[in-house]
Amino acid sequence: MYQKFLVALVIMLVAVAPVWNYSSNWSYGPFIAVLFLLGVNLVNYLCSDPLSLNSSEKQPH
Repeated sequence: MYQKFLVALVIMLVAVAPVWNYSSNWSYGPFIAVLFLLGVNLVNYLCSDPLSLNSSEKQPH
C-alpha cells in the first residue's frame, strides 16, 4: 500500500515539473513541494521503524 503512495508521488512529481506546456509558468514551487514530500516519505519507507528505539528487542530490567 505504501509503495503505491510513493509511486503516486513520483507521478505527481513528473506532472508538476515546469517543463510541460501547462505548468511552464508555475515556477518551481509545486515541484519542490512534491519533491520534499517524496523525500520525507521515502526516508520513512526505508527506515524499518523510525519512531521506536529497538522496540523489537526486549531489554532486561
